[in-house]
Amino acid sequence: MASGDPTSPCARLKPSGLIGGLIRETATAPIPGAHWYAAGSPGAGILYRFAQGALAGAEYLHADMLLDGRHMAVFVLSLREGEGGPRFDLGFSVLNQCSARIRINLPEAVKLNMWRYE
Repeated sequence: MASGDPTSPCARLKPSGLIGGLIRETATAPIPGAHWYAAGSPGAGILYRFAQGALAGAEYLHADMLLDGRHMAVFVLSLREGEGGPRFDLGFSVLNQCSARIRINLPEAVKLNMWRYE
């Protein structure tokens, strides 16, 4: 993703906060520009909030991940319109010691007209 260049087709979203006891590690991550996080319990996560319409022109939302440790992890990505609006949830797993990229076609995902996202 681009680093906030307004002429770039990509934009970097900045976290609004950490939830469920997630902590950001202070050690340097092995991937340049990446951040390490540690979750001590289920339900830990990263919260992103942005203005209405901020993703209007976006085609995809993506994130690169590297899961350290000895166990597979299960993640849930939730996109919600406002505090009580409709919500899109995507559950996925990442294998330990493997890198992964999650990539979502936003125009399709936010229609909320299907029970399963292919």
